[in-house]
Amino acid sequence: NVFSMIHCKADDEAEDVAKVIQKQIDVTEYKILFSAREFKKTRVEYFVEHEFSLEETIPA
Repeated sequence: NVFSMIHCKADDEAEDVAKVIQKQIDVTEYKILFSAREFKKTRVEYFVEHEFSLEETIPA
């Protein structure tokens, strides 16, 4: 099984990209799933300076 996420502005553009990938990896059967709606995009903040510091001491 191969899973890939393709980001395009239009469905037909995504289908074209999928066809190119399909030919490159020599797959004869594949399905394309499209999102029904777009979710709010927010940047993930893994380490935020104002929350903690690696040098910060922890009270005992």
